[in-house]
Amino acid sequence: INVFGVALGFIGGWWSSSSIVKWQIKKQSEDQLRKDLDTLKFLYHRATLELRDNRNKTEQLCRTIDLSKNARKDMWEWINAIADAYLFDAYYELMRSGASRLLPSDIQNELYTSHEMIVDLIHMIKQSKAAHSFYYGYSGDENSANLLFNNTKTYSRTVFEHLKYAVDIVYKYNDTIKNEKR
Repeated sequence: INVFGVALGFIGGWWSSSSIVKWQIKKQSEDQLRKDLDTLKFLYHRATLELRDNRNKTEQLCRTIDLSKNARKDMWEWINAIADAYLFDAYYELMRSGASRLLPSDIQNELYTSHEMIVDLIHMIKQSKAAHSFYYGYSGDENSANLLFNNTKTYSRTVFEHLKYAVDIVYKYNDTIKNEKR
């Protein structure tokens, strides 16, 4: 009876401790998910506001570029000042937090694509501004300078159209997660 009691006690203790450990792990996972969702709500809201502001800057950029038919140094200075105003802090914080993994893939894709298009536009502006100085200052090649200006004009419109779409998508999802219960 002693051996039987010890064996029964061992099995019962192992089963109950195993159940308790499984329950603790499940509880910790649920608590972590709840914290991650709270983080996601906060950071995602900030990222949507930032994306909206970047869309508005792109619209301003398009209106500014449309004021001139040809490339001009003062125009590049103005366009460059607008490009310097883009912000990505909330986007980067959302990505670094790891909470972005909880977003649907289409939303992650829109945020990433929008970010990349804006970064590409900024690079295009910086490079075109420098090339403009070269074309006018060194070779007097007005056609090449205007080609860069027109390419920037076209791409800024493309980016603006995409950002209008992306802002609509991310705001719809933002409304969805704001209304979710814990």
